[in-house]
Amino acid sequence: MPVPGELQFDDPAYLFEPKYDGFRGLLYVGPRHCWFRSKRCNTMTRFQDLAEQVGDEPRVRSAIVHGEIVSLDEEGRQIFRRMLAGRGHLHYAACDLLSPNGRDLRSQPPTRRKQRLERLIPLPLR
Repeated sequence: MPVPGELQFDDPAYLFEPKYDGFRGLLYVGPRHCWFRSKRCNTMTRFQDLAEQVGDEPRVRSAIVHGEIVSLDEEGRQIFRRMLAGRGHLHYAACDLLSPNGRDLRSQPPTRRKQRLERLIPLPLR
């Protein structure tokens, strides 16, 4: 059990990611249209403007990207309440590339998918 003051867990065999306080969403990028879907496969129409902005970034014809929609204040801090109220600057923190150009990458190691994501999309998005 960790003791206060101990060093944080750090091991090169593990993949660490920042914790985002927002809505998890899959970004679907198509040749003419982009949209978000929730983890329950509902279309997230509330964030359509963000989907169109973010969808211009990938250098692919089509893709499915996993990430988190967050609202940031002027200092870059995440504020979940602002997003619920429809305020703040919306951003998409892409964290995983599931399918570029119709190719299913889910069987590949997460580190390899992240490397491909970083080549296709400047991180963090928007």
